[in-house]
Amino acid sequence: MEKRLRLGVFPNLPKEKVRALLPKLVEFCRAEEIPVVFPREIAESFGVPGYDQEDPGSLAQLSMALTLGAWEGTVCPVMDARRSQVYNALFQVEN
Repeated sequence: MEKRLRLGVFPNLPKEKVRALLPKLVEFCRAEEIPVVFPREIAESFGVPGYDQEDPGSLAQLSMALTLGAWEGTVCPVMDARRSQVYNALFQVEN
């Protein structure tokens, strides 16, 4: 039996554009019935469950991760470990 998807979001909170995007992300995930999980320190304010970045058990409950605004440069997401699937994509991130 496959576990249900839990999307862990790792936002770079000092970036204003990232903070502005979070309510829209929650709205989208709710509309698509995708359980979204935020860092514990902000989760309650968005009405979503929280994870503890320092607790491996908390992170192990996430099936996929989304990083928002963490860096600039080339990003290459490559796998969904729970499903043993590998993806091939290359993104250039600016601003």
